Amino acid sequence: MILVSHDRAFIDNTTFRTIEIELGKIYDYKVKYSEYVELRKERREQQLRAFENQQKKLADTEAFIERFRYKATKSVQVQSRIKQLEKVERIEVDEVDTAMLSLKFPPAPRSGSYPNMKAPNMSRIFRRMSPCAT
Repeated sequence: MILVSHDRAFIDNTTFRTIEIELGKIYDYKVKYSEYVELRKERREQQLRAFENQQKKLADTEAFIERFRYKATKSVQVQSRIKQLEKVERIEVDEVDTAMLSLKFPPAPRSGSYPNMKAPNMSRIFRRMSPCAT
């Protein structure tokens, strides 16, 4: 079942699992909504830290390569680091989906004066009903 609501308390009290579909990736959280929000925040922070650490290591390695590229005594180390750089699996940080849904409804036409329905030839009939025997 898919539940759509803007009431966070209602969602938190009725759900026990949240599936996030964002930018072509699916994340399954088997927790209440409020816990999902915290876990998602932690996951993004962890990804960002890992990405920053990897970028620092890559920059250090590239600096080493540039510094000692033409030095004969370091050529083996330089070649080794170049191969390391080629094999590194790059960490990607999930982008925050900032897409917004924009709905616009045209103004509703005036519904008319009260009462909306007129039935001059209508009548009511009440029939006497016998009591039910139990």
